Amino acid sequence: EALPRRLRLPAAGSVVLGRVARVTPRLVALDLAVVDGQPLGAGAGAGPLGSGALLGGVLRKENVVAKEVDRVDMYEAFRIGDVVRAEVVSLGDARAYYLSTAKPQLGVVLAHSERSGEALRAVATSTPGVGAGTATAGSAGLHEAIVAMECPRTASRERRKVARLA
Repeated sequence: EALPRRLRLPAAGSVVLGRVARVTPRLVALDLAVVDGQPLGAGAGAGPLGSGALLGGVLRKENVVAKEVDRVDMYEAFRIGDVVRAEVVSLGDARAYYLSTAKPQLGVVLAHSERSGEALRAVATSTPGVGAGTATAGSAGLHEAIVAMECPRTASRERRKVARLA
């Protein structure tokens, strides 16, 4: 099937939005839906983040945070169905673009509770050393990046690599 004529292809440095399709210990696979603020077009699935995406992205463990990469738990940072803002670091291979969420403004922008299905909201966590923090340029690492998200209905908390939307 040919790509739609309006399809905007990502380039290195492009910011993309995608839905998590698969999580493994070493990587997260994303179905991309938006490139530099522009939806991919009619062929990209049902709705702006629907299944059937034409473009895929891969977020490797070493590109999730800037520091303490060895401490990243991919199953904790991302869940299937999360909507993630990421930056394209390279064109990857024929199947997927390589992505990064190492900057504070990149990461999960929308997630739903595994228990209730409700949309989660980012909150500071009281776990020592694991808070939203105020990272300075070049110091963003695991402890500043992985924060709690809370269900407004049940108050249960789940951890994610949350994008700071300042």
